[in-house]
Amino acid sequence: MKPTFAYNSLSNQVYWPLRSGGSQRTASYQTADQNRLLTQLSNLFSMLVSKLTASSDPFIWSTQDASGQTVWNAKDETSGKVIRGASETEMRVWLEERYRF
Repeated sequence: MKPTFAYNSLSNQVYWPLRSGGSQRTASYQTADQNRLLTQLSNLFSMLVSKLTASSDPFIWSTQDASGQTVWNAKDETSGKVIRGASETEMRVWLEERYRF
């Protein structure tokens, strides 16, 4: 694309525009940078919301072992500790140790 120029009849000067058709490449880089920034901001916002709304309580669920007995499992997101296949008594002890003062 050939750049156009303008003629100013009052001062008898010809000037070229600051940007010609070659600015498309710069615009695509700016768009990519803006998209990257928006993605990073979105990820940061999501992480902030999840941290603010996260519960400090452990996640506890029960399952059955091979013999059909109920066993307990838990994951403490705060400390990263996990207990699997515990009896009810073992689970109570694990929880009591977690909240020991």
